Amino acid sequence: QNTLFRQRIAAMPQPAAVLSPIDETSFLLKEWARWSRLGNGLGQLRYPSQATFQRLRGSSVRTPLISDEMASRADLAVSRLVNLDPEGGGILLAYFLEGQAIAWIARDLEVQRARVDKILAASIAWIAGKLDPDQY
Repeated sequence: QNTLFRQRIAAMPQPAAVLSPIDETSFLLKEWARWSRLGNGLGQLRYPSQATFQRLRGSSVRTPLISDEMASRADLAVSRLVNLDPEGGGILLAYFLEGQAIAWIARDLEVQRARVDKILAASIAWIAGKLDPDQY
């Protein structure tokens, strides 16, 4: 009887994985970074343009999976974070926009990796709160 129950449970369709708010915001920030690299970023956060010959060869950045509206909202939130918390904003930019590893960021800042992890998590949470204030 117990094995029959287990078989029925195993045969049932499994629910889709639900992303945590931090994972969802991290995904959004990765897509925002791709969007910014295409030259769409606002203000100070615009990613440096590519060299002329590299532009002629075409883009190596895949198309972002984010609407311009959502990317603009994320861009504004990141800009605010950089202004309010330069350390947290700098770590967030280094990680998402520049693609640096946490270990390298920690080495550059001459701090423990755990500190960078905590600051990055806090920065992502702050962005999540700015993008969806009703939920957080």
